[in-house]
Amino acid sequence: MSVTLFTFSLGSGSFDNSQTLLTKSKAFDTLQTFEASRYLATHSTATDIILKDHNYIVADAWMKLFFLRDYAYPLSRGFFKRYEDNPSREQCTALMISVPNTPAGEKCYNELGVDLVVVNPHFDTAQFEKSQKFSRIYSSDGIHIYDRK
Repeated sequence: MSVTLFTFSLGSGSFDNSQTLLTKSKAFDTLQTFEASRYLATHSTATDIILKDHNYIVADAWMKLFFLRDYAYPLSRGFFKRYEDNPSREQCTALMISVPNTPAGEKCYNELGVDLVVVNPHFDTAQFEKSQKFSRIYSSDGIHIYDRK
């Protein structure tokens, strides 16, 4: 009886772990975020406005600690569902990353004064690389930073 109970407990616990533990460590991606944040903290001014992508950058919330400004700094493109479910919610943080070269994206950049954009190059680079209005100033496997000219 006790062997059966022990086997069941061990098997059940292992199954639970397999469902919750990550298949790949996020440590390397987190370190890249920290390095990009350190770069921005030392290469930006107090007047620079930064926009980061919350969807595809690992540990992006920690970036706040490198700047120590205010809760809403840097600006962040939130989860897509927030924009889709609530059309009256501000849309600029999404537009400035997704479609920066459109009239709507450019209007948002001008109104908010965003200077630097932090994105994951595996998801959002083509719109910045093809634009004459942005220059890549930082590059790693998981993060690119663009300066708006």
